[in-house]
Amino acid sequence: MNHFRSNPHRARHWLELTVLLVSLTGPLIAQTSASRTNPLARLVTERFLLIVDTSATMEKRGANVEQVVGKLFAEDLKDQLHPGDTIGVWTYTDELHAGQFPLRRWTPQTRTIIAQNIVDFLKSRKYENRSRLAPVLAQLQNVVADSERITVLLISDGGEAPTGTPYDAEIAEAYQINAADQRKQQTPFLTVLRAAKGKFTGFTVNTPPWPIEFPVFPALAKAEPPPAPPTAVPSLPLATTAPPASVPAPAIISPVPPVPVFTSPPPAPPLAVSNPPAVIPAPVIVPNTNAVVPLPAAAASAGRKSFPLSWLLAGSLLLLGVGVVVLIWLLRSPSQPRASLITRSIDRDLK
Repeated sequence: MNHFRSNPHRARHWLELTVLLVSLTGPLIAQTSASRTNPLARLVTERFLLIVDTSATMEKRGANVEQVVGKLFAEDLKDQLHPGDTIGVWTYTDELHAGQFPLRRWTPQTRTIIAQNIVDFLKSRKYENRSRLAPVLAQLQNVVADSERITVLLISDGGEAPTGTPYDAEIAEAYQINAADQRKQQTPFLTVLRAAKGKFTGFTVNTPPWPIEFPVFPALAKAEPPPAPPTAVPSLPLATTAPPASVPAPAIISPVPPVPVFTSPPPAPPLAVSNPPAVIPAPVIVPNTNAVVPLPAAAASAGRKSFPLSWLLAGSLLLLGVGVVVLIWLLRSPSQPRASLITRSIDRDLK
């Protein structure tokens, strides 16, 4: 007597369907995992500008300059860099050399590459001519005026102090006091300037190999809600013997918008004394050599796609589970035994 199990073609059909569901849901699972492990970059980025003196007087300090810069950027500028921040590099002698190093956007994955690229770029510079800071500061004023938040790192021998900042006197004094030691050790000065909304907000003068300090950006005061408009005054009742007294309409005072308050930057060791930021005269705007490319608008809409993607992933997993259950059932449950043609003919003869 022959016995027949479930149709092998049907089982193969369900197996192919299960493989298809797995191939469809695999990319969705990978995409969902990537979206969880790679959060969106900040919509507001900061700018970092490195300015290096490459005049003839800096040639003996060149090796230490490369070492300080390489270590500083490899350590994310002491955790000051965040994904999406931009890094620009200028060099100068008796004139400014801007735009020769491509603007870089920092990520944790590219920190080592960016640090090495900056060091290689500085090694390719030729130390020559004398140092003149005036053309650098003229262009820097334009960049600061066009930046929401910017950090400037000036590497020099301290022979000429910056001008046009609220901290000119303090920076010049720090250069004068530490110039002999830095010259003896053949190490540069690293002056850090920070600005927000077009105004300088803090500074530090650092003397490598000592640890580098960064001034803190001031915090803006939270804006208070405008006062509610005054309520209308009800009219007075009419008098029987005299005409009604007129009530003057209340004066409506337009609310004055709150003014943001900047906190004073902390003093920089050893001679970083911060003063309240002064208003910088508006400079003549020239083309910006380190323009920041805004983040793509598609990042803002990524959050809105998570809901349909989650439903699609859940439905695919459900279909996958149903397919596996049906496949197991078809493969394991035998069908009813069917008699062969010889057995059925014998049964008919007996009847």
